[in-house]
Amino acid sequence: MEIEKSWLIFALVNKVKVIKTMEHTKKSTGKYWLQFFFWLIIISLMLYFPSARPWFWLILPMLCTSFVKAMDIM
Repeated sequence: MEIEKSWLIFALVNKVKVIKTMEHTKKSTGKYWLQFFFWLIIISLMLYFPSARPWFWLILPMLCTSFVKAMDIM
């Protein structure tokens, strides 16, 4: 019984350490910002040229996804 209690305490302490280290990690979002601005330029050009306007909807999900990842929401 004593071994089980000490093992449980050890597991809980290690879990707390893992949670604390995960809170302090910061992801680099630079590449996602570059992707966002790249797709923003592409979508702006597509809206400028009338022949490319029907393809606007194909680029929109990539623009929105890169923005969400750059804001570190997803």
